[in-house]
Amino acid sequence: MQDRHWRIGSSDMASSQIRMDRWSHGRVALVRDAGYCPALLTGQGSTLAMIGAYTLAGELKAAAGDHQRAFQAYEQEFRPIVKQEQRKLGIYAHLLVPETRLGILARNQLGRLLAPLQSRLAGWRSHPRFSTLK
Repeated sequence: MQDRHWRIGSSDMASSQIRMDRWSHGRVALVRDAGYCPALLTGQGSTLAMIGAYTLAGELKAAAGDHQRAFQAYEQEFRPIVKQEQRKLGIYAHLLVPETRLGILARNQLGRLLAPLQSRLAGWRSHPRFSTLK
């Protein structure tokens, strides 16, 4: 397990991220923040939790009782999406939590401009398995 921390600006705000080598052991599989916390600043925690649970449930059904096969398929299917979201924190942390008033103003204006494009920017939504989820 890797627990990454970022100190952002001069504030005491910190953000953490959980990265695990495996999301299952024996008959136990992790979902949500227990397995792949993307960090508060990504804004994708709830989304990943719901999609992860949906993926795991589908794989458990498809495996017809073989939990080991289901867990392996769950990780193989969903891990690339989680990695994509986790990488975003390193890229966007300083944009999301600016250190100056000018930075805050720039972030807020950029947010207003990009809001209509947000659904196009989220790469996991174009994945064939999740294209029907709105």
